[in-house]
Amino acid sequence: MYGEENGTSYKLAPAGEVTLVENLITFDDLAQLETTIQMGFKEGLTAAMENLDQLLAAQKQEA
Repeated sequence: MYGEENGTSYKLAPAGEVTLVENLITFDDLAQLETTIQMGFKEGLTAAMENLDQLLAAQKQEA
């Protein structure tokens, strides 16, 4: 699965017993990156990845 939107692209690919998640996020400049981090991006991304881990584990158990 692949997607791209607003400077962010992602790819999910099976890799043996796990799923590989690749995320690429681009910013126009350092100030934009710093502002995004100050707004809680790191914490939000961490929570999203933890939720994704749980979702993928649940789907694996159903299969």
